[in-house]
Amino acid sequence: ARRAAAGRESLATLRRTALRFGFGTGISTAVLVMALAWIALPAEKHYLAPMCMVGALVLPWDHMRLALLAVDHGSGSFARYNFCRLVAAALVPLFLVILWMNGQHALLPAVLCVVLASLIGLIVQVFTGPRISLRGASNPPLRALAKEGIPYTLGILANNFYGRLDALLILWLADLTAQGNYAAAVPTAGLMLVVPATLELFAFNVGARPDYSPSRRRIIAAGGALVLFQVVSALAFALLLEPMMLLVFGEAFRAAIPFARALLPALALNGCAMLAEGFLRGRGKPHQVTIGNVLGIVALAIAAYALYGRYQALAVPLAAGVSRAVCFIYLAAAAVADVWTHGPPSSGLSTAEGRA
Repeated sequence: ARRAAAGRESLATLRRTALRFGFGTGISTAVLVMALAWIALPAEKHYLAPMCMVGALVLPWDHMRLALLAVDHGSGSFARYNFCRLVAAALVPLFLVILWMNGQHALLPAVLCVVLASLIGLIVQVFTGPRISLRGASNPPLRALAKEGIPYTLGILANNFYGRLDALLILWLADLTAQGNYAAAVPTAGLMLVVPATLELFAFNVGARPDYSPSRRRIIAAGGALVLFQVVSALAFALLLEPMMLLVFGEAFRAAIPFARALLPALALNGCAMLAEGFLRGRGKPHQVTIGNVLGIVALAIAAYALYGRYQALAVPLAAGVSRAVCFIYLAAAAVADVWTHGPPSSGLSTAEGRA
């Protein structure tokens, strides 16, 4: 995605490289999953191993599709990007509905439909974009691309762990009823991240452009506008949460409403941080995102420990707000400091690729 935004290689070359890279990572992951399905499943579930191995066939197709999708993201081809994402998301439920209407309730047809949907999603991704010629060298070389991706991988791992840590703490600290209420609160309050998730794509592309660097005034103004939007959204959600949750989940989940409201500050701050995350990744500085997430993880653990005695399970979403504030402050400062001191990225090449 970053290379597509930088525009150093042609899109046709990048799409060919993306297809090869996705095939290599997809096959490797599928082999690993198949091996784990055979040796790591508990004895009472070992009969599912063949089904898991069939399901693993989605991985090569999905890896190639996602690699091509990254090129569309970086090149700003958002019409194709959105269309292909919509098709990929719709195929599995569509096939399952067709199976259900025809009285098919067995597991194998469902798994095969998931594999077929993945393959069709890849075909749509290939044939709706510029033509891909499988002949020719990979540019950048696959090994250099893999080395360049390592810092991003570490950042994604830290980000995913950070994003799930509050749920892990609820499982550890709360009873089953509180866990169920929290599980209902998270996706409801999570609607606040829809707009920031979209803006993150554009922030990445802005950061990745070697010929453009936003002014200090512009980046501060954009951040301020997003903070204001998130504050207004949080206030609106606080008013709408109760009728919305009772309508969707019913009276039995009224106790989930305080969890959802307590999550709003954390999600508002998370949305603000996403803009800085996207920009820093585009600038080729995923290590800054990793540091911000690690600081957030530490802050979440400390705040949850400090608040639990007084607030019990409610301490987890409150601590998440403290944690997201720490993460946002660090990432926002890193983004502003990058623009302040370095201007636009000079080459876009990672150290790993330069050595290669």
